[in-house]
Amino acid sequence: MTPVGNHATFDLIILGSGYGGALAALIARQQGWSVAICDPTPHPRFVIGESSTPTTSLLLESIAEEFDLPELLPLTRYDRWLEHTPQLMRGRKRGFTYAAVEQDDTGERHVHPLLAVAASTSDETADTHWLRSDVDRYVLASAVRRGTRLIAAHPIAQRYQDDTWRLVFERSEPIRGRYLLVAGALPRGLEGLEPVDRPFGHRSAMSYTHVRPDASIAAPLSQTAGRGTPWPFDLNAAAVHRLDASGAWAWDLTFDDGRRSIGVEVPLPESIASDDRDRIDELLLARRRSLLGASTGEPIAETELAHPPGRWIDLHRPQRRLTTAGGPGFAVLPHVFGFVTPLHSTGLMSTTAAAPLAIETLREHGNGETLTHRYAALLAVVDELAQLFTASQPSVATAERVEAAVMHYVAAATAGERGALDRCKPLLLSGPEAWLEHLREANRQLREHPETFFDWSAKQLAAFSPLPLCRRESHGVYTQTAAR
Repeated sequence: MTPVGNHATFDLIILGSGYGGALAALIARQQGWSVAICDPTPHPRFVIGESSTPTTSLLLESIAEEFDLPELLPLTRYDRWLEHTPQLMRGRKRGFTYAAVEQDDTGERHVHPLLAVAASTSDETADTHWLRSDVDRYVLASAVRRGTRLIAAHPIAQRYQDDTWRLVFERSEPIRGRYLLVAGALPRGLEGLEPVDRPFGHRSAMSYTHVRPDASIAAPLSQTAGRGTPWPFDLNAAAVHRLDASGAWAWDLTFDDGRRSIGVEVPLPESIASDDRDRIDELLLARRRSLLGASTGEPIAETELAHPPGRWIDLHRPQRRLTTAGGPGFAVLPHVFGFVTPLHSTGLMSTTAAAPLAIETLREHGNGETLTHRYAALLAVVDELAQLFTASQPSVATAERVEAAVMHYVAAATAGERGALDRCKPLLLSGPEAWLEHLREANRQLREHPETFFDWSAKQLAAFSPLPLCRRESHGVYTQTAAR
């Protein structure tokens, strides 16, 4: 663009310097655009969202090859990560594991592994837990090395004028840009980005943090053979889910230096209002103690929390969604558009897929309808999958129901991992209306006929996935889901 007056001008201005914003900047720079990223918060910084999946890895690999960004390839496999970017902290993720936490009559807690789903065939080809403070800084540094300008400020106002954006800051000169991509906090001045009231059927609260290697957290999962069949990998080298019969669950991700990312999600009954912070805090504290606390039942001490963040972060109303994902000359990334749940690790996947799609939408002067439809369809699928998981009332007694609920996610995830990867294809089968209708019917079947839900799922999922899912002979062990 031709400079106008004293304003620095850019083809693209990105608000937010996290993984999504930096990835979009890399892609735009490789297409010849001038790019500025605006963000007042320095790196490194604590961010949740630290678990990749085979789809995430495949998408990132295809982006690295398509846009000639070899610096992204180490993030796509555990062995590449160790070889090329060992300075970035990470953890092995061989798949997903699920265990029920139950109390006996004496109050003693027992952990029973229920289900293991492999996502890779070896440690070398494994996916990874991302320490986002390291990864975000690495991707941003790559964008700056490729010519992105970083402005350590957040705009206080902007307006659409003469087909350009004008962003004003408190302590620096205004800048102008042809396109605007929101990858962080929404700025003032954007019109039409209104929140949707009660956007999802799934309704929860969350609490999360990082803990030190010596933290007295719940004991690692036992490697005892699962329901008569050996586990396909170390159950703790995975995204570990601890569940209870209320539908609450906790995640536990281990990094190679011993730190762990932990948190709980608690479904909220209709009797608790979203603004009843006292009751929500009580629920979160109780579930942190029962699902994540030490074997003695004591809560994790403040001195055992890692820095950052050095504290528990509570989200009382995490579910949100905007009315639109873009308009003339601007777009937002998925994590800005909406959020349902951390369950199934869909965050990094959706952001990775959307970064090139958002740039393409802006380049072709799209009005955001395509992005809105794609984001909304994916969130609708995630919402139904979350409700299905909660309704399975995870416990040893309902292990088959839990297995069937998880297999619905596996069917959706692996559908895009086989054959030639098309990064423009909707994620988690969120394109076909038939899949969403099936998930709605699955939720109805689970509520009304829980005793036959496993067999019903086995029959119905055969129409959507070539994998043999919901098999009693698997005894809760699935080794044939890996994309590689």
